[in-house]
Amino acid sequence: MIRHTRRITFRHCLLSLCFVGIGFVSFQDNAQARIKYGLWEITVTVKMDGMPTDNPSEVFQKCINRNNLTPGNNVDKDGCDKDKVNRKGDTVNWTVNCAKDKHTLTGSGLVVYSDTTMSGHAEFQAGGKELATMNMKLQYNGKYMGKCKK
Repeated sequence: MIRHTRRITFRHCLLSLCFVGIGFVSFQDNAQARIKYGLWEITVTVKMDGMPTDNPSEVFQKCINRNNLTPGNNVDKDGCDKDKVNRKGDTVNWTVNCAKDKHTLTGSGLVVYSDTTMSGHAEFQAGGKELATMNMKLQYNGKYMGKCKK
C-alpha cells in the first residue's frame, strides 16, 4: 500500500513539474512576443544610390496596431500594397512587389519592437521599362509615445 502511494505521489510531482515547465515556457514566449500597440514616433533615413550620404531624416507618427505593424503607409499613393506582412514574436517583416504604368517597385523590410523602442531596415529597387533601376536603403528607429489619438 505504501509503495502504491509513493508511485502516485511521484507521478503527481512529475506531472506538476511538467505543467509548471510548460506554463513557464508559454509565459516566456508571450512575454517576448509583445508589441506595444499605440502611437509611435518613427524616424526614417533614406540612402539612395548616387545621392549624397547626408540625406535628411524624416520623422512622423503612426498608430501601430494588430492590423498595422509596419512603419510607413500600408498603401502608398500609387496603390501599391504590401504583399506579405509576417510577424514572429517582436519581429515584423514584409515584402513589396508592385507595378504601375511603366514603373516598378520591389523590396522587403524588417523591424524589431522592444518594449518602447523599435528599429529596422528596408531595401527597395525602383525602376521600370526604359528606366534605370534605383536602389534605396531605409533605416527605421522609433519610440512609443502613448495611446493612439482618435
